[in-house]
Amino acid sequence: MLRVQFEEDLEKLHNQFYAMGNEVLSQINRTVRAFVTHDRELARQVIEDDAEINEYEVKLERKSFEIIALQQPVSQDLRVVMTVLKQFLTWSGWVTTQYRLPRQRFA
Repeated sequence: MLRVQFEEDLEKLHNQFYAMGNEVLSQINRTVRAFVTHDRELARQVIEDDAEINEYEVKLERKSFEIIALQQPVSQDLRVVMTVLKQFLTWSGWVTTQYRLPRQRFA
């Protein structure tokens, strides 16, 4: 029973991670497009949508720590959770960097 719940939790974490990755990619593409085309409205939209990435970050971090605390994964399972934690922190850094670009360019 516990293993089934653990597998479900990992699947949810994976799905949230995938969704965040898609959103980060979209944000980066829109940032580049706004910068290249000097599109102020798109730049404003990128700045406003940064909150969505922050929400993903909070959800992923919370879910990762919940899995570690409640399921106490070991070996490969722990590596999966830690990889998600490390990667979403990297993505968050990318988004923070791309968030500054339109603010500096169009603010």
